[in-house]
Amino acid sequence: MSDKNVKNVLISLFLLFLAAVLLYDFYVGFLSDNEFRVGVWVEFHGVIIEVILLVIGLNWWNTYRENKLSRPSRLTVAKKIYSLHIQLFNGFRYLMDPDYHTNPKSHGFPKGTSQEVADAWGKSTFVQYTPSYLSDLSKMVEYTNTSLGSEMLPMAVTYMEHSKELLANMEFAAKAYKNRLDPKYGESHGSIDASGLREMEQTFGRIKEMFPDICSSDFRSYTPKVELRSVDELIKLIELSNAKLSFLRMSINNNT
Repeated sequence: MSDKNVKNVLISLFLLFLAAVLLYDFYVGFLSDNEFRVGVWVEFHGVIIEVILLVIGLNWWNTYRENKLSRPSRLTVAKKIYSLHIQLFNGFRYLMDPDYHTNPKSHGFPKGTSQEVADAWGKSTFVQYTPSYLSDLSKMVEYTNTSLGSEMLPMAVTYMEHSKELLANMEFAAKAYKNRLDPKYGESHGSIDASGLREMEQTFGRIKEMFPDICSSDFRSYTPKVELRSVDELIKLIELSNAKLSFLRMSINNNT
């Protein structure tokens, strides 16, 4: 039985008890019998105290049980968010940095490969595997949604929605680098939701507070070790990209 159902049952029983006391009072002369009135008043206070203690006890037990049973599921989802966030923010950083280039003399490029071709390939690598991280998170949330709790579930769902938007922007930017190789394409114009980025950043910080062990060396051993940029730093990179590149324009929306 959920907390809400338990509370509804207790409230119903309390109201039923109160109604029974009032009905009985009219039959035995509650208004004219002082001793009886005092006794009922004492019992009434006792019942109130018992109900309060019972509700507190049940809430504590349900919270303890939920945390104990659901922690493995919530931790798994938190790890998925952690990994996805690193992929997204790190990839977006290098995609939007106009001064980040791929060496055309490396990665097995044919001799004479231009810087533009190398950059188009290099930028695309930051999008290549990210969809699988988002898919893993989506599947895990779907499988464990009933045990994620009232805080973790909406947080994960909202994070996924913002992740889809950011991933679409990353794919758009990578395509712009590719399209500039073809004269038939002109400027690529897109937009980024800064408020969504900030909410993602807050969620990332929140899951690290909820699960300190997520930052342990054991988990980081299979998670990329990168220095993530803040949202403000990413916005500066977008502005720098707009100033330096003629083929890509990203407007910044700060809707709240």
